[in-house]
Amino acid sequence: MNKGKFYEMAKRYQDNGRIDKAYQFYLEAVLSENDADAMYELGYMYYEGDYVDEDYDKAGYYFAMAYDNGADVLDDFTLIIAGSYWEKRAEDENDKELLKKAMKYYQADADRGAGYGNECLAKCYYEFGEFDKALENLSLLGDDMNSLGLYYMGKLYDDGYAIKQNIPKAIEYYKKTVEIGSKYEDEYGEDRDTALARARLKELGVS
Repeated sequence: MNKGKFYEMAKRYQDNGRIDKAYQFYLEAVLSENDADAMYELGYMYYEGDYVDEDYDKAGYYFAMAYDNGADVLDDFTLIIAGSYWEKRAEDENDKELLKKAMKYYQADADRGAGYGNECLAKCYYEFGEFDKALENLSLLGDDMNSLGLYYMGKLYDDGYAIKQNIPKAIEYYKKTVEIGSKYEDEYGEDRDTALARARLKELGVS
């Protein structure tokens, strides 16, 4: 793909350490040339807090735009951030239709063979009440899951959705959620799914 003049100018400024100018020309490349790779570069700037303030929402917004416009530079984590942007909007606006947009990027991540995309899809399918699809996505991963997938596998066993109810099995998955999630929390702070698993274990009388 041939790059537009604004993208090329932005790249030159970036290579020379003029990040302020690079940002301006990447933005112009987006506005004037609809340049997908410039969208990606802006997303990465917001993700890293490079010249601009770190802002995952804006990073996700630009990563999503980049994907939609055919950028071939997106990888696993940028697709997840793009999906997370729309998932957060769906929660903030209480609009499940927006969740379908998030699922597009999670599916693209899963199609690349990235397991976390399947975990995110499972959560979305659970929210839509499509429990068979939630289970299908989690089953692809076996036990190779993060706290997100482990928690929702626990919920499926707990609630008896798409699988025979098995509280001891649910407890097993909730405990794994806490074990894995606690390591995340040590570095990044409270993890939602870990906190939910702890709360459910407490309700079940499990310390």
